[in-house]
Amino acid sequence: MNSRIGLLFGILLVVSLISTRFAPKAPLAFSSAVSPIWMVFSISGQNLRSFFEALVLERDMRVENRDLRNKVGELELKAYQLEQEVKRLEEVALIKRTQSPSVALAAQVIAFNFDALNAELRINKGSADGVQLKMAVTTPQGLVGDVMQVDTNTALVRTILDPDFRVGIKVAQLTTVAVARGVSGRLLRAEDYKNPKVKNGDVVFSSNSAGGVFPTVRLGKIFSVSQSRGDTLGQTLEITPFVDITALEQVYLLRLP
Repeated sequence: MNSRIGLLFGILLVVSLISTRFAPKAPLAFSSAVSPIWMVFSISGQNLRSFFEALVLERDMRVENRDLRNKVGELELKAYQLEQEVKRLEEVALIKRTQSPSVALAAQVIAFNFDALNAELRINKGSADGVQLKMAVTTPQGLVGDVMQVDTNTALVRTILDPDFRVGIKVAQLTTVAVARGVSGRLLRAEDYKNPKVKNGDVVFSSNSAGGVFPTVRLGKIFSVSQSRGDTLGQTLEITPFVDITALEQVYLLRLP
């Protein structure tokens, strides 16, 4: 029995020695060996997460920036429209005060037709908007012309520079009247004006006469006065319009009397 116990004890002792010799390192030693690897993985994970968060944030910022640009564009358009409306109201008030209280409507100029035989423009209002033939067309600076053709949604305006345009005129405070016509899309000319007091620089207004029915509206300024041919004839007046017809964007139509 004792020999068996001694043999068992010896076997256990050998097993103990062997297990001690080949046992794994302590947990602390193991942690110290692998901690740099785990740190690399941890930092890489944090960087990867930050990268994806940055991508998401950048995408959100792009969407927000696009929305803000759209809103700014909408606000700028509304501001421009308000500015145009304020300008229109101011011009209407000025025309009513200085030319005629019968402003019917405003219209945009959409086309020009200027050559040796014509000086016309087309507006974006027609019979559906109340436009009628012979309506006077004006701006705060002066008379533009009259309506010569009306369609449903547009109208053709014969300007004061058209060779077929005729308008009665009076000069400044003088009572003498005459008829002026357009000349080759450049100027207005009135012949047989019989008043020796007329001179260069005088302001010319439209007048109700044989040339047509227009309110008293500024036309232009005289730059040339010459004697008409014949002893009984008066002077020939050449007039520079106040309105730059080719630069017009908006005009106003006056109701017929």
